[in-house]
Amino acid sequence: MSTTTTRNPLELRKAGLQALNAALGQDDAQTFLLHYSGTGDFTKERHEQPGRTLDEIVVDVMRLQTERAGIIAAKNAAWHAHA
Repeated sequence: MSTTTTRNPLELRKAGLQALNAALGQDDAQTFLLHYSGTGDFTKERHEQPGRTLDEIVVDVMRLQTERAGIIAAKNAAWHAHA
């Protein structure tokens, strides 16, 4: 029987990063996160910013996702205002 533990977002993110890093290794985990988020050219970025940690990359990915969500929300609000 499995038990379900409710985690706060920070705990969940930390556990997810640890699992991803354990399963893929740090380099492949970084590659996965960058490809999954759709941010830029990973090969170029990897050479421009060597030595970045997985946590640093995740922070950037989350920031970009938050910015994108704000842009989408603003576009939706504008569309509904004109509808």
